[in-house]
Amino acid sequence: MKFHHLLQTTAVRLALRYVALYALVLGLGLGALMLTSVWLTDEQRGEHLEQDYAALLREIENGNAAAAVSQQLEGALAAGRFYLLVTPNGEKLAGNLLRWPPEPEIPLDGEVHKLWLDEDAFPTGLYQGEPHLLVIATALPG
Repeated sequence: MKFHHLLQTTAVRLALRYVALYALVLGLGLGALMLTSVWLTDEQRGEHLEQDYAALLREIENGNAAAAVSQQLEGALAAGRFYLLVTPNGEKLAGNLLRWPPEPEIPLDGEVHKLWLDEDAFPTGLYQGEPHLLVIATALPG
């Protein structure tokens, strides 16, 4: 029997339809699983970030902001945490992040936001491309 004739049989057509339907359902299920896991991971990372932010603000209230940020830097890079303290005109005072975007896409409201940074904002070779980060940006008094 030739291949062309085999494709015209009801059994093969039905099997191909089931394979296509299975692939569609599997793709939708895996897509939903991926989106849910990314959302849950971002939620958990955001909660941890808020806790670290609150602890850092308490340290800043007790002393110098640059000293508090410098104290947080111990082991921060290994843990994938980045800090940056800049003056109102953008000059770096402390932190392991090299620079902040010239026109930040997020408000300085102390809330968790998603931000894409260029790879040159990180220490050399740490990230390739434009990494997606959860960040909290705020203006400190003084």
